[in-house]
Amino acid sequence: MKKRILFIAPYCIPVNNPEAICNAKLLKVLSDAGHTIDVICKNSTRFVQPDTLDEFFTNNLTSLKICRVEDKITLKTIIDHLRVLFKTGYVYKGTHWVIYAISEGEKLIKKNTYDVIMSRAPLGELAALYLSKKHKIKWVNNWNDPYPWKCFPKPYGSGIKAKLRKIEKRLFEDIAKNASIQTFPSQRLCDYMVQYMNIPKEKTLVVPHICVDGMFDFNEEVCSHSGLRIIHAGNASFPRSPYTLLEGLQKFKKNNPEAEFEVAFIGKQDTNFHELVDKFKLENHITVLPPSDYLSNLKLMSEYDLALLIEANLEEGIFLPTKLGDYMQSCLPVWAISPQKGVLNDLYISNKISYFSNVAHVDSIADEMSLIYEDFVKSKGVLPRQKIIEEYSSSTVLDLYTNYVL
Repeated sequence: MKKRILFIAPYCIPVNNPEAICNAKLLKVLSDAGHTIDVICKNSTRFVQPDTLDEFFTNNLTSLKICRVEDKITLKTIIDHLRVLFKTGYVYKGTHWVIYAISEGEKLIKKNTYDVIMSRAPLGELAALYLSKKHKIKWVNNWNDPYPWKCFPKPYGSGIKAKLRKIEKRLFEDIAKNASIQTFPSQRLCDYMVQYMNIPKEKTLVVPHICVDGMFDFNEEVCSHSGLRIIHAGNASFPRSPYTLLEGLQKFKKNNPEAEFEVAFIGKQDTNFHELVDKFKLENHITVLPPSDYLSNLKLMSEYDLALLIEANLEEGIFLPTKLGDYMQSCLPVWAISPQKGVLNDLYISNKISYFSNVAHVDSIADEMSLIYEDFVKSKGVLPRQKIIEEYSSSTVLDLYTNYVL
């Protein structure tokens, strides 16, 4: 049965950051399946990735409202934060957009009868909480990361033992009480957040980031070249530092002086990145590419042999990185450099990604690079392409929403 959905996601359209990419792909799949969807989001100007062709994701939406607000401290944003506090009883950084989201939501609810409100946190949950309580509409909330920031695992934040303010505790209680379901992209993230947000287990559901096949015309012939070509997309700065990678590559190069390889980076690097490249004598093997729009990046990445995914050195890798789905959509085998205990190693152990190294150990990286290069040579310069993992496919994720969420 097709549903009428009010979708509230601050980062969605334009599609110029990882959160927006996740949300826009989900919107495309749900709307292409015939669900009637009205979207409320906000402008997003502080990201370096150029906007993509939004029409690809929005063709079948019923309506789209982009609330235009400033993401800096001004008299207007201070006043808007106070308006949100008086309206909802809550206020926290970035919620100034909520007053406009609520206003647009009220207009839509007055005209339409909704089966469900879907919100994407952070910052979508407060507008959805207010509207669902006031109008008695089923509400499904999603978390892709811990919230608030101080509850991120170290070294990002202070972990689950971070001291929460009274208003934060009350907000989590209110969300847990009123949201019908709260979704998470990985079981590890769900288990982590449940510990401090007091969400009933029966009201949680794991829904991986959705992958959409056929987002560009894939041409296998462009993959023919002499040396191994590896690509990393996204943030490669502290705490997702490439330091151990570069040191591991130096060790691999020392042991394999004739090896031909290139590692390309798209996105943000630390200011000392080029100094590190020089320190490890990898200037002939490392390239930095300018960021492009999302769909162009997918096509560019597909021309490489292998995708590289670097995570921070965490005690437990609870995150499901957005770029994993991007790599699968680009048909790339994946090399994860990640915590030994975590989501990506779980996938490696279950043979769902091709290569894995412990981010904390240089030898693990050097040894895995040796294995990768050996496989590359044995396969005559063409590593097997990666298929989309079944549980991440658009059909599987759509079934989850159809059977358990909507």
